[in-house]
Amino acid sequence: RYPCAVAQAKRTKAKRDAKRAEPPGDRTVASNRRARHDYDILETIECGIVLQGSEVKSLREGKAQLADAYARVDDRELWMFGLHIPPWKFAAGFGTHDPDRKRKLLVHRHEIDSLVGTIQAQPLTLIPLKLYFHEGKAKVELGVAKGRKPQYFADPATDTLLSMVLALTQELSVARDRIDTLERLLDRAGVLAADKVEAYLPTPDEAAARADLRAAMLRRVFRAAEKEAQDLAGGAESRAAAPEVLDVLS
Repeated sequence: RYPCAVAQAKRTKAKRDAKRAEPPGDRTVASNRRARHDYDILETIECGIVLQGSEVKSLREGKAQLADAYARVDDRELWMFGLHIPPWKFAAGFGTHDPDRKRKLLVHRHEIDSLVGTIQAQPLTLIPLKLYFHEGKAKVELGVAKGRKPQYFADPATDTLLSMVLALTQELSVARDRIDTLERLLDRAGVLAADKVEAYLPTPDEAAARADLRAAMLRRVFRAAEKEAQDLAGGAESRAAAPEVLDVLS
C-alpha cells in the first residue's frame, strides 16, 4: 500500500502544480473599463500589492472587483481603497480576510514623491485600471487620471450654454440649502414663531417686484450665456441653435 500511496501523492502534487502554473504572459484578473471612459489617463504605473494568502487564492480564481477602487498617498505610502476581493471558499477562521480592506501598493520612493508633486500641482486622482498576475506575482496598473468634462451636445455652443445653466442651478440649490438652515436656526431661537412669522412675509407688491427682478436677472444671465456661446462657436449653425435652447430654458 505504501508505494501506491506515494505514487498517488505524487500525481496529486503534479496536478496541483500544473493548475497553479501561470500561462506565459500576464493574466488579467479584473479591469476597470469605465475609468477610461470617465477620465483622461495621463500616465500609468505598475505597482506591487500586499495581499494575504486567501486573497491570492481568490485572485487566482478570477474573483475581484475594481469598479469603486481608488488610490491615495497616506504618510508617504501608497494605499488602495475600494478593491473588493471576496473570501476564499476554503478559508475559515484566521485564514479569512476583510473583502474591502485597504491594501498597500508597492512602488519606489521616488515614484511616490513624483505622484505627490503631480497631484498637488493639479486636480488629479489615482485610479486602478487593471489587476493582473505577472510572472506569478499580483500587480496593479495604476493610472494618473484627470476627470473629463461631461459633453451633453455635439454643438459646443449649446453645450457651453447648458453647462452654465447647470452651474447656476447648482448655485441656486446651495442657496436654498443655506436658507433652510437659517430658517431652522431662527425657528429654534423663536423668531419664526406662529404669531411672529406674518411680520416677516413680503407684501403682494413686494413679492411681485422680487419675482420681476428675479426674471430680469435670469434673462440677463441667459443672454450673456448665449453671447458667449456664439462667440465660442462663431458659426451660423450654433447661433441658430442657441436661441432655441434659450427659449426652452426661459
